[in-house]
Amino acid sequence: MLVIRFIITIVFSLFFHSYLFADDYTISENSTSTKGSNTINGINSLTLNSEVTITTSGTNEGIDASGGSNTINQLGNISTSGTKAYGIRLQGNSNTLDVSGTITTSKTKRND
Repeated sequence: MLVIRFIITIVFSLFFHSYLFADDYTISENSTSTKGSNTINGINSLTLNSEVTITTSGTNEGIDASGGSNTINQLGNISTSGTKAYGIRLQGNSNTLDVSGTITTSKTKRND
């Protein structure tokens, strides 16, 4: 009986590991760092509250999510400028994006 419980625990841990460690983030203050300095790397959610702005420059995206299955709710604004002026960059499969705020980008040419 103990062996069966152990096997069930192992199987459960393997299949549901990522769901147990999903994080929910809310950006409620203006920020000059990508995604408000939160790590969005798979099965996480990020909400950018309305009337809040992320402003980045250089090689920093407004919101950068990797790993897939992330949910981004952009109610506020994103303003980026520079050589990597991406407002929102999603990597991986099955990401969900809901945008009702504004995204303004100003890409500058790289001087090589």
